[in-house]
Amino acid sequence: MIKEEFKQLLSEEGNHRAFQYKGYTCQIKRTNIEFSGHLCGYIEIPPSHELYNMEYDDIERKYDYEIPAHGSLTFSGQIGNRFWIGIDCGHLGDMNPCMHPSIPEWVHGGETYKDMEFVQNNLKQIIDYIETSKIIGGVINE
Repeated sequence: MIKEEFKQLLSEEGNHRAFQYKGYTCQIKRTNIEFSGHLCGYIEIPPSHELYNMEYDDIERKYDYEIPAHGSLTFSGQIGNRFWIGIDCGHLGDMNPCMHPSIPEWVHGGETYKDMEFVQNNLKQIIDYIETSKIIGGVINE
């Protein structure tokens, strides 16, 4: 169930956005509409990239937990024959625009709604970071 204060915003914003940035394919998708409706953002990692097929925890560790991902990376995996890394906006401090009537409000409580623009900008920040912070011999060189 969409919270009343978010109905117009979600109508305007939609549930999906795809874009290209610096040669990377990115997607933003709204998830769990019946329970939370928060946004998730994904970056496709090409097979030639050093991060291809890495677990997201290993990616975070490789970059000494400095990747500017909202709430840290929370996804990595194959979808079809493509490999993606991703973030979500369902963390403590994130306001969810939807609510299942059986879930107490405090479960989905938060401070601010992270909209499509926020997620798009964060995906760009992640790409900028991994492109400018090259790992050489286990050491990050910027």
